[in-house]
Amino acid sequence: MRGQPILEYRSRCGWSVVLRPYHSWTALFIVRNHNDIQLTWRARIIALHEEGISSRGIAQQVGCSRSCVQKWIERWHHTGNLNGLERRPRSRVTSQEEDQRIIQAAENDPFTNAKAIREELSLEVSAETVRRWLHQAGIHHRVLTKKEQLIDTHHAARLAFARQFIDKGMEF
Repeated sequence: MRGQPILEYRSRCGWSVVLRPYHSWTALFIVRNHNDIQLTWRARIIALHEEGISSRGIAQQVGCSRSCVQKWIERWHHTGNLNGLERRPRSRVTSQEEDQRIIQAAENDPFTNAKAIREELSLEVSAETVRRWLHQAGIHHRVLTKKEQLIDTHHAARLAFARQFIDKGMEF
């Protein structure tokens, strides 16, 4: 049945992947990000498997290893899901009390930075960890630019320089 969907799968984000056989497999949906590309690739593996193509043949057509093809076929049969596994969250290296102290230190001195906060509180974490907690709290410190303040002598020197070359042409 040419043109009929061979496989339809709805992702967690609500995108529907419909694969139809033409000269090559085509996915009929808008690819929004890398995860959608992976989802299309996995759906293609399942569609080719359901057509009766061997794992080795699928691997050659898709351009991946045979073990990868077998993993997605097995996961499809066990779970009916083409999404990746849920990832564990990052393990905590600071307590909630330390998090509060980090935020309090940043609020007390808005011109401090993550490294100074870490040293001030004697924390055994990286400055990046402190920065991450500050960002989660909505505190985004920036390093102030160090600009020399121009005084009257600077203004006078600039004006004298400009007057010196005012009569020179553009060829100068």
